[in-house]
Amino acid sequence: MARRLPTAPAPPDRRLPAFDRVCSDNHIEHRLIKPRRPQTNGRVERFNGRIADVLRTHRSDSTASLQAILLI
Repeated sequence: MARRLPTAPAPPDRRLPAFDRVCSDNHIEHRLIKPRRPQTNGRVERFNGRIADVLRTHRSDSTASLQAILLI
């Protein structure tokens, strides 16, 4: 199943091919949000805040343990 990554709107010609390649390699569906929709951006910010909280409370010395913490 592809993970979703809502981001700020950007015309396709302004996106970096490297970003698209990273998304594709990691099975991430890159979707653009609608302009003037702060609700969507708020959801993303809340989610990012939760990840930051988890990372602040856990120490990791390897990629494997970090992936386990983030349930990747």
